[in-house]
Amino acid sequence: AGSPSLTVQDETNKIFGEVLAEAVVKAHYVIGKSGILFSPPWLEHKQCKIRGVQCGWISKPMMLLLLHEQRFARAPEVTLSSLINSIGVLSIFFEALKEWKLDDPQLVHNEPSLHFNSKKQQCLKCVIFIARVYRCSKVLRTCEEDDDEDEVEDFEEQEPGLFAKVQQCLEILKENVKVHPKRLEEYEGKMQQEDRRKQYLLNLADSENSRRLEQAAAAAGKPQKKRKRASTGTLTVQSTGSSLSSNTFPAPVAADDPPEDEVT
Repeated sequence: AGSPSLTVQDETNKIFGEVLAEAVVKAHYVIGKSGILFSPPWLEHKQCKIRGVQCGWISKPMMLLLLHEQRFARAPEVTLSSLINSIGVLSIFFEALKEWKLDDPQLVHNEPSLHFNSKKQQCLKCVIFIARVYRCSKVLRTCEEDDDEDEVEDFEEQEPGLFAKVQQCLEILKENVKVHPKRLEEYEGKMQQEDRRKQYLLNLADSENSRRLEQAAAAAGKPQKKRKRASTGTLTVQSTGSSLSSNTFPAPVAADDPPEDEVT
């Protein structure tokens, strides 16, 4: 009553550490009390200040996650545009598409801008949704990597239902995005050039690997020259196919053996 629950605080401490967790929980709580989705003045100061409450340092990507999702449904277009510009949502959006390998030329050819012919409000919500999903997955991935050194599963495999919603949003965006033909052509030409460069480097690497394998195989098949051992004053006996007997190397005899009853 009047303050965040200890359960939320404890769980947040595990992810962010005590200092950042305190700021995150406080900011989320005060945003809930504000009754609005977002206001640009919240991020005007170094320390996040909401309704006169100093919440601590909150990064812009983190602020995106602290907004109350139920308020996006009734948010007007002007609020959504203000949120996207203030937090830098488009840069997060494009980063997500590249990392997930979903960077369709229709959507990324005009980066860092994105314009729509119709259904702008719905498209803005889709952009924000994708950016929030991406930032959330990054936070959780960081937490998992700290706890376990094993490789984290791909987002598509880990959250197939959520990934399907992301793809649905992308379809809505592609249907309504404003395409600039000249920029699209330039982008596709650039991508083709990059693909050719990558293929050239792959072929070059394959050729180099093949050359090294051939050299290794040739070296392995080449007869090795026997190195002559340096003389140490001992006789080297080469086998001629006959077996050696104990008579071959007779036991050494002392020059002057003392008589058996003589004590030395």
